[in-house]
Amino acid sequence: MPELSERADLPASTLRAKWWAAGICVVLTALVWVVFAQTLAFDFVNYDDPDNVYLNAEVSKGLSFDGFVSAFTTTHVGHWNPITAISHIFVGQFCGIKPFGHHLGNVVLHNVAAILLFLVLWQMTAALWRSAVVAAIFAIHPLRVESVAWVTERKDVLSGVFFMLTLGAYVRYTRQPKSTGRYVSVIGLFALGLMSKSMLVTLPFVLLLLDYWPLERFASAPDQKPVLWRLCQEKIPLFVLAALCSVIQLFADQEGIITTGKLPFLARIANSAVSYATYVGQMFYPVNLVVFYPHPQDTLSAGKTALALGLFISVSAWVLWRRQTRPYLLIGWLWYVGMLIPVIGLVQSGDLAHADRYTYLPQIGLYIAIVWVIASFGSDSRRSFITFCCLSTGVVTALAYAARRQTSYWKDNYSLWQHTLDCNPRNALARDHLGDVFMLEGRVEEAQRQYQQAVESDPDYAVAHNNYGLTLFSAGRPSEAIAEYQQALAIRPDYAAAHNNLGNVFLQSGQLEEAILHFQKAIQFRSNYSIAEQNLGLALVQNGHLAESIEHFERAIKIQPNYANAHAILGRVFMQTGRVWEAVPHLQAAIDGGGNGAAIQVDLGSALLAIGAPRDAINHWELALELDARFKAATNALAWILATHPDASVRDGVRAISVAERAVQTAEANDVSALRSLAAAYAEGGRFSEAIETAERASSLVVLPSGKALRDALHAEIELYRAGYPFRSEFGAF
Repeated sequence: MPELSERADLPASTLRAKWWAAGICVVLTALVWVVFAQTLAFDFVNYDDPDNVYLNAEVSKGLSFDGFVSAFTTTHVGHWNPITAISHIFVGQFCGIKPFGHHLGNVVLHNVAAILLFLVLWQMTAALWRSAVVAAIFAIHPLRVESVAWVTERKDVLSGVFFMLTLGAYVRYTRQPKSTGRYVSVIGLFALGLMSKSMLVTLPFVLLLLDYWPLERFASAPDQKPVLWRLCQEKIPLFVLAALCSVIQLFADQEGIITTGKLPFLARIANSAVSYATYVGQMFYPVNLVVFYPHPQDTLSAGKTALALGLFISVSAWVLWRRQTRPYLLIGWLWYVGMLIPVIGLVQSGDLAHADRYTYLPQIGLYIAIVWVIASFGSDSRRSFITFCCLSTGVVTALAYAARRQTSYWKDNYSLWQHTLDCNPRNALARDHLGDVFMLEGRVEEAQRQYQQAVESDPDYAVAHNNYGLTLFSAGRPSEAIAEYQQALAIRPDYAAAHNNLGNVFLQSGQLEEAILHFQKAIQFRSNYSIAEQNLGLALVQNGHLAESIEHFERAIKIQPNYANAHAILGRVFMQTGRVWEAVPHLQAAIDGGGNGAAIQVDLGSALLAIGAPRDAINHWELALELDARFKAATNALAWILATHPDASVRDGVRAISVAERAVQTAEANDVSALRSLAAAYAEGGRFSEAIETAERASSLVVLPSGKALRDALHAEIELYRAGYPFRSEFGAF
């Protein structure tokens, strides 16, 4: 029977232990999949997943050299995580933007991280069962749910794998400290981890802790100061990498960093102390876990802050006092405290108080400390082992049940945000994102209520003001929408989406100069903003600057190659400027990109006719009529070309009459173009008297003097009909 001695409960070298280890890996895998397999049927969520995954053009394109370069040269939502970005692109190569593959990747990586944690701990401590329990708690604690169920948090599970691999490589290195190859592997794996998530900057500190226990490298000399200095020197390359990554991350998240002017340092200290205590509380009592906890700003009471600081200082003093007899207490506590420093809020990024995902690696230290303490109780090894196993099984079972339930809240956006609001009805971010859900479903009034409540809960929440403005504009209240957009910009002057939306209001009202100004600001404050580029191009078109508009449509398409609307408008601009050959591929791309409106089909038909492809033009006009049988431009164009084209193989008088008569029936009574097409069709069919009568009726409806050229054309056509000749259009154009 295994023993739970201070140093080991099963030697790592025995064959029996290896069989037990294999079985433990199987159990860990089963636990992970029992809890998280359900995520394979989950959708993406509307919180950072759009920017990172399903609206990310590089992910949808799959593996490419440009995508690889982009991963290293761009940031996503204020983070520089190139290896994580490449992992999303890799999944996108095989699964596109379907959520299944992206969720599968998270679960597999977390599974690997849990197994590696067990193996590394076992190798360091030779304590098989305690290592297994720590890994099991890590694998299925409800605080892990956010890191695994949220696709965007691929960076957690991926960095977790590299963290464990780095620890394993370091253990190998400590057994042969002069091996350059082993040390290089530590550096390489650490670098990959940093590029997965910059929170790993504290890993060199963790390695120093492990040097103290369980690796016991401090015990190699009686005087610890020289040993400590030597161990620190050994890790200088790691500290340099950590410092470099920290600088890169600070530059990447300049927009998210909150200055001390907005959030005083004392308020940061208070929230940090409370967060340390909160994470410990959530570890023991994981209820009411949500995706976003609003920052309390400077509203934390002095009593709550003092209690949290008192607990922090007391625990720190106690573990320091017990460091000789129970070194794992000190190491576990410092592991927890140290790894959280980058995200504890001293340097505040964003407006959240704390986050479940931040505990992914730091809480391992607490698990180690607690499991080792519990395993050390008792004098009878057999009884202690049985008690330890029973207690561990009960804890793991309870945690698995709670984690499985917590995971279910991530199945879709509605469940996620409604659960968040059930826990805190004044959570403005949750209100805002639930409003987004309703907007996508077309439930504008419900979305408007959510955005309004978000603004009321947090008047300084610029995003909610912007979204509230969108619903007001769609409800036909533009002046109120403008006020909300302007309020959003008063809070965040560089808010690109609010500039774009405000520009849209001005564009719709014909205030083109104001619209252009705000679209330009949107592009200035947000690079690769395809919608704003397209809107700026459209405003320039309406303002008469066709040539200038082209470059903005082309930029929009470069950013988003399948941007159907931008392709369609650019095609029309090319037609207006006489560049018909350039118009055709863009109009076709608009259709291929999902732009299936009748107007695009008509435009493409007109362009094809202009370049000498009348049959292809006819096909597209017929497709337009399939989409909208009453579409005036399609019926007129089709009837006209069937009646007047110079090529007899293209003309079809009987069909032209049918189409033209339908056009006249569905058009307004004074529609001159429909009547003109019908007259030409009658003439092609040999029904000249009806052609003359119809053309004269059309001529009588022409308004002078602006329509003089049209009336002259009709008179010329009438003379042809009277002479018994049908009309022929030189290019077949209407």
